[in-house]
Amino acid sequence: MRSSKAQTSRSQMHENASRPVGNGQPGTSRTRDILIALGVSSLAFAIRLGHLLSLRESPFFDLLPGGDSFTYYEWGKTIAGGEWLGTEVFYQAPLYPYFLGLVSSLGAPGLWEIRLVQALLGSMACGMLALAATRWFSSSWVGLIAGGLLALYAPAIFHDALIQKSVLDLFLLCLLLWILSANPDRSRLGLHFVAGLTLGAMILTRENAALLGLAIGAWIFLARPARARFRWTRLAVFSGAVLLALSPVALRNWSVGDEFHLTTSQLGSNLYIGNNPRANGTYESLVWGRGDASVESTDARVLAEEELGRPLSPGEISDFWTTQALDYIHSDPLDWLQLLGLKFLLSWNAIELIDTEDQYSHARFSPILAASGTLLHFGILAPLALLGAIVTWSQRDRLWLLYALLGAYTLALLAFYVVARYRLPLVPLLLPFAAAALVKGPGWFRDRASRHKGVLVTAGIATAGVAILAHLPMIQKEGMEAAHAFNLGIAQRRAGNTAAAIESFQRSVALVPRYAEAHTALANTLSQADRFTESFEHFRAAIAADPDVAGIHHDQGLAFSRSGDLESSEQAFAEAIRIDPLLASAHFYRGLSLLRIGEATQAASAIEEAIRLEPDLRLRLRHAAWLHATSSEAPESSTAERALQMARWAVRFGGQKDPESLSTLAAALASTDRFPRALRAADAAVALARQNENPIEISVMKARYDQIAKHRRIRR
Repeated sequence: MRSSKAQTSRSQMHENASRPVGNGQPGTSRTRDILIALGVSSLAFAIRLGHLLSLRESPFFDLLPGGDSFTYYEWGKTIAGGEWLGTEVFYQAPLYPYFLGLVSSLGAPGLWEIRLVQALLGSMACGMLALAATRWFSSSWVGLIAGGLLALYAPAIFHDALIQKSVLDLFLLCLLLWILSANPDRSRLGLHFVAGLTLGAMILTRENAALLGLAIGAWIFLARPARARFRWTRLAVFSGAVLLALSPVALRNWSVGDEFHLTTSQLGSNLYIGNNPRANGTYESLVWGRGDASVESTDARVLAEEELGRPLSPGEISDFWTTQALDYIHSDPLDWLQLLGLKFLLSWNAIELIDTEDQYSHARFSPILAASGTLLHFGILAPLALLGAIVTWSQRDRLWLLYALLGAYTLALLAFYVVARYRLPLVPLLLPFAAAALVKGPGWFRDRASRHKGVLVTAGIATAGVAILAHLPMIQKEGMEAAHAFNLGIAQRRAGNTAAAIESFQRSVALVPRYAEAHTALANTLSQADRFTESFEHFRAAIAADPDVAGIHHDQGLAFSRSGDLESSEQAFAEAIRIDPLLASAHFYRGLSLLRIGEATQAASAIEEAIRLEPDLRLRLRHAAWLHATSSEAPESSTAERALQMARWAVRFGGQKDPESLSTLAAALASTDRFPRALRAADAAVALARQNENPIEISVMKARYDQIAKHRRIRR
């Protein structure tokens, strides 16, 4: 009888452990948990609103630094303007820009309004995490503290205020955890469907979240009851819902690009950025100085096409970079393993790695962010979460999905590279364990203080080890603040505030004196303001810091040309070409410098090579010729002769069938009083326009012909 009772007791315990945590609670308990969630959300919104109000005095609140923020915002405005479909396969995850487009179309186009909406979403995420943690750990206190910690957590506050997709990452993940917590026995098909839709939406904002689907799928499949048919039904409902969420994007990509992409075509380039011989564990652009998302896709295409020698589709470009990454892993596995170790350390370090905007720079203007970042950061969260996992190990049968999700997302992070916003989805998975450590830890320690001292020692060593690991000095905050100041300067320069941009760049190089990219940006800005002496000083500093970057010498050549030092300009472009013979614009501008010096033969060779490397440069050449030909200088001037030479090259290097090139040649001939030849060229331009059957082009070419004829009569 005793054995039977013990067996019955164990059976009941197992049944209780697998019972839905949120089901069967008294109405007052459910009401209390809902009130807790509402209170947590209200606290979170108040904190985020205070943070936003503080930032309104900062220089970056009304500006968008380069990178994804600017790209997403402009993309959102395009969508709000009616271009919902687009014309190319998505290179970046599309959900957040469509969210911005929706918010803008509903009458909230400004940055302040968008940030308020995001603060509301971030606050709701805190409330949903509170409900999820309550159910997972059968404790309202755990839920209250988990949600409260997210409300107070500095990186969450910081990212909710950015024009970045991280706000949707947190919202959707917390929603997913809440849905899954309501279904621990995995028997309710409706919740499987909603969970699948939610994960699908999250994949549309963070593609590597697809790995979470493997963990959830295994959790669903292995649940009781164990009948095979019902297991497959549950899994099919969940998987089908994920695919249903992704299908509009996949169909849209197929429609505009004739290729199948479930989400985007950037898998290969992202994989390569995180796994190549010069990778450092965080983001490094494919081309020096071109980390902006608006040009990364172009660089990925150009580099791949140059390597393979043919035009490539988005899928082929992704395959190229995937192959490059896998070749590196295969050829140097030990170096790659060291890189993985570095990425793992960065993933669990206390520092929040900058992407475009830096949390520590924002904290200079936000007392809330500064205080929260000092008291509650990843270096505190990680060891506390480990302690919570140890304390709740007896509940592992019910909590193992959370362990699996943590492992899956860590692998997804290591597969690419580490920045703060990529790591952020780990936080909602860690916070419930951290809350459990605070709530259940004291009782757990008291229970084992006299009987299991070895367990206590092991737990203490493990927790201390993670704390030490998290605080290893790997990245200097000064470097990230310098990068933030650099990005701010780029935004200020784009907005036309040259003086503010110069100040930001100066702050950047003061923080990191050997910051070559910031020195170059400062030098370019000073050059555009005709402050050439200071400009060349910073070009020298950039070259001293990073002498083998063709882009620095290229920009220095432009500054020399602007200042009138043509020989130095030609030499700078020649050095850029020595470093990177495929840099088409260096060949192009070297050709223009040589032409101005009087070396027409060498100039022609340089221009020809530039157009061979980048055929579209012929349009730039044609434009330069037109500007010179229509200037107000006298016909005998060197400007007119240069215009004629450039116009001839524009026709020679591929413009024989182009009415615009022939018309430009006609204008250049007219500017040197060669009117008979000018009229013949203008007449040929009209004839070509008629062949193209373009009424607007015909009208323009005829107008230019008449203008040249009129000018000839006046000159006579």
